[in-house]
Amino acid sequence: MRLQRSTQRRGFTLLEVLLASALAVILMAALYVALDVQLRLADAGRESIEQATINRAITHRLEIDLSSGLGPVAPPIDNSAKNSAKQLSGPGNGSSGAASGTANGSSGMSGSASASANNSASAANSGSSTDTGAVTDATTSDSIPFQAGVIGTADQLVIYAARVSGLGKDIDDTGEKTNPADARRVVYWLTDKGLARQEIPWITSQDLQNSTDPYMEEGKEEKDYVIAEEVTKLQFEYWDGTSFTDTWDGRTLNTDGKTLKGPPMAIRVHFWLKVPGPNPGEMIEKEFRHTVMIRSAAGPAVADTTAATTSP
Repeated sequence: MRLQRSTQRRGFTLLEVLLASALAVILMAALYVALDVQLRLADAGRESIEQATINRAITHRLEIDLSSGLGPVAPPIDNSAKNSAKQLSGPGNGSSGAASGTANGSSGMSGSASASANNSASAANSGSSTDTGAVTDATTSDSIPFQAGVIGTADQLVIYAARVSGLGKDIDDTGEKTNPADARRVVYWLTDKGLARQEIPWITSQDLQNSTDPYMEEGKEEKDYVIAEEVTKLQFEYWDGTSFTDTWDGRTLNTDGKTLKGPPMAIRVHFWLKVPGPNPGEMIEKEFRHTVMIRSAAGPAVADTTAATTSP
């Protein structure tokens, strides 16, 4: 009797097992690559958002400070013409008074009338000189640096701006604390810890009158004023209407010798942020640039083309 051979399989062959394992490995590798790409894109997007946030925060802070910057003040009034008029009017009045006295007086009193005329002229002259001195003293005053608006170099920016004083916020029950002023001095500079910013509400103190350097308050260091640790380099440029310069001093006078330069028309700031590089663990520096227009600027100098008028 012949036995029938069973066709039922009891397991997988070695070839099938190897083929299934290879397909599983390929699918796992493809899934890993997809996840890695997704994570890299997510990290790049997150870093881009962080960089944009830091960039926007720094430029927004600068725009706020510069938008409230103080502009140049009007030149002092020239009182030389007034002084000359007073000096000329004094002797004239005295002479007319002496002449009236002589005409109305008798011949016997001519000597006293002449003496009276001389006394009147002397008094008028002395009064004129006194007025001149008073005017000169009134127009002579110390320069006020915060009216310059902007004083800066390539790596430091000083802004004199107006702020709401916040009356009553800094007064305690004893009344010992004083109110902050409505004029502030804001300084931007670079430290080894990053970009620093300092705002001082009392800019008329003796320590700040003739200095533009950051003032270290008691118990504080430079690191306490850092606002962006990611900044590694800093550079300022100042637009005068024709070109950019590396320095600016609003306290200097214009070509007319009377008006102050005040703030520039625009300030361009360059700063570099430390960001991750293309390779794992690598850090690179990326440059950001922004230009801020200043509303309180006096504008470019315009030559006076007004023709001199002469009387017929």
